[in-house]
Amino acid sequence: MKYRKEIDGLRALALVPVVFSHAGFKWFKGTYVMIDLFFVISGYLITSLIAKEKSSGTFSAMVFYERRARRLLPALFVMMLVSIPLAWFLLAPNHLLMFCKSLIAVPLFSSNFLFWSESGYFAPDTGMKPFLQTWSLSVEEQFYLLFPLIFAWFWPKGKKKLISFLVFISLLSLVCMQWGLTNNRDANWYLLPGRIWEFTLGAILALLPESKLEKNRASHLSEFLSFVGLSILLVSVFSFSEYQPFPSFYTLFPLFGTALIIRFANSRNIVGRLLGAKILVGIGLISYGVFVWHQPLFAFARHYFLSPIKPEIYGGLILLSFILAYLSWRFVEAPFRNRNFLSRKSFLTICALFSFAFIVMGSLGVINRGFPNRNERLVSIHKAQQSIKKNYFFDGVWTPQFNADNNLKTFIEKWQENIGKPSQLPTLSIAIFGNSLGTNIYSGLQRNGYQPIGLFGGGCPLNPRRMPPSCLQLANLFYDYVKQNKSVRHIALVMGSRFANDFSVENYKEILNFWKPLNRQIIVFSQTPIFPFLWEKLQRQKKPEPEFQFSDLSLRNELKTFFRTQGVYLIDSKEIFCKITGTCDYKINHDDTVNENDFLFLDNYHLSASGQKEFIKILLETDPLFKKILLEAQHP
Repeated sequence: MKYRKEIDGLRALALVPVVFSHAGFKWFKGTYVMIDLFFVISGYLITSLIAKEKSSGTFSAMVFYERRARRLLPALFVMMLVSIPLAWFLLAPNHLLMFCKSLIAVPLFSSNFLFWSESGYFAPDTGMKPFLQTWSLSVEEQFYLLFPLIFAWFWPKGKKKLISFLVFISLLSLVCMQWGLTNNRDANWYLLPGRIWEFTLGAILALLPESKLEKNRASHLSEFLSFVGLSILLVSVFSFSEYQPFPSFYTLFPLFGTALIIRFANSRNIVGRLLGAKILVGIGLISYGVFVWHQPLFAFARHYFLSPIKPEIYGGLILLSFILAYLSWRFVEAPFRNRNFLSRKSFLTICALFSFAFIVMGSLGVINRGFPNRNERLVSIHKAQQSIKKNYFFDGVWTPQFNADNNLKTFIEKWQENIGKPSQLPTLSIAIFGNSLGTNIYSGLQRNGYQPIGLFGGGCPLNPRRMPPSCLQLANLFYDYVKQNKSVRHIALVMGSRFANDFSVENYKEILNFWKPLNRQIIVFSQTPIFPFLWEKLQRQKKPEPEFQFSDLSLRNELKTFFRTQGVYLIDSKEIFCKITGTCDYKINHDDTVNENDFLFLDNYHLSASGQKEFIKILLETDPLFKKILLEAQHP
């Protein structure tokens, strides 16, 4: 296969925004599209190589798999080796447990299943996972496990039949992607079925015969089409937002641009020369090393500092990832890719031994639950944390919170079954809707002797226009229930978010447009303070400090004025929470003792059982509207 330096430049163009985005720089909004771009490039290059070898009669499946192993495993295993001692000294037990699970999953190329089972890709804790980037390697290798065999089967039948089959499975994959978008967005992101079409797009590009336009490398139309492709790609990176459903049919837009670049960029036109610039080609050559190293560097730095990292530190870490990537390319990747350096048998034996060692070490960590007994303080804090988790939900009563790992249909049936059951507690005329932070209010009212109506979706935004389908279905279900029950006089909306634009007037306009037709009193709870890295700081003997950024954003004067004009009742959650201790502290007792009943937080965001009870106790004592709601419950 003829070397195309513009492809290495395209790799660099994909890599750099991803690395800077993972470091928290907000210049690029849609960097996640670049992951899809890597899959297309991979499909194109691998297919081009296999097709060349099949044409010359030199293709061997064993050689193919060996070549993939030599390409990926040495640098990956070196990174994992370096990460193990860092994880032991820096990670709290819960994070070390997750790390040990990934030690098992990575050499088995199943980390995408692991991370899918733990949380969504955009969840707040994903940046703390040193091996998170390996999910895409797992997806890639799962595809390439079968692809060469499929290729070998169809090749004798002719390219047209092979391309027709690839088009067929691409369409099936697109159907899977659309189904996943509606039913399980995290599975859609992490798992192979909804990603196959991205690889096969690259494969089809490699198999299509070269057109007259492509043969005329200096044509103006070729120049124009490659420029259009680059423009589409850049527009996607700078305009797509975190609310864009992905992967979805939106993905077709940037990948169409990628296809145009692959087909029409060359050394004779501007885009080809731009992508073929030495600096981009150099970055492209070491791109795998940067990809492997940047995530553990960022993750361990976050565990070390346990506070927002300054841009200059991230800049140093980015530089370090490029240095390590070059060293990896020079002294690890290049030698091991040379079959004269190490025989196939020796190489595969070493890989098997390292894989076995990682799996054993990971298994020990899982069996020991992240080694919470590494020191006395860890033991006491771990016990308190487990006790708080156990008591989080009110007296073991079912809480109406939907999470991505639930079956939506089953959850809705259970909610409808429970909503009609009589309660021993006085029922309030308030219905609460929101994401997981809504349970703070719901369970807190129960702990103070009152039964509200509630429905919550973990990770759901409040804006129906930005809701994934499962969240929108919950919102519509709740809307219909309130509409049919005149006894519900108040709708409380509770949302926690880490995105500033969730607290804009424009966002709340759209939220209120959905709920106002019900003609009920709307109550909005502002966001409580959060305690970033709460348990990690306690385990490292650092005092957890409250973070008010999003709490203050939810209480801006602009929002208060807007709510007044709309007749919305705003609850100042920050003020109520800070009244519990008088100092906005994370625990009632200010000394250094570890007593689970003193802790006001379950984690960084959610109140503990004690926090829920104390928060609502003050709300009921001080807020005039809630005093009125209590009187209605006592004298219906």
